[in-house]
Amino acid sequence: MLGRIGKPGAGEAGFEELISKFALAGREHIAYEETQVWPALRAALSHHEAAELGEKLESGKSMAPTRPHPNTPPKPGILKSAGPGRTAAGKARDAMTGRGKES
Repeated sequence: MLGRIGKPGAGEAGFEELISKFALAGREHIAYEETQVWPALRAALSHHEAAELGEKLESGKSMAPTRPHPNTPPKPGILKSAGPGRTAAGKARDAMTGRGKES
């Protein structure tokens, strides 16, 4: 859905309907996380384990691609071999365009 939002301009037919569908899907996703995912995660992890997991996620962000390719198959071997080049290219592109910098 995110990929389709960028295609039509704000004045084009169907744009408002697409935004409405996106907002509804976003609200449903957030409600699911708040009622299902986060309570289950809190029950499964100790405070220490959650903090450790948070640190691992935070350190992994520097190695993760900022512009993942939508057609890359979600297979570990392929992701490992495709990831480094795409990550470097995406980070270079981000540096040139200023993407990710706070205003």
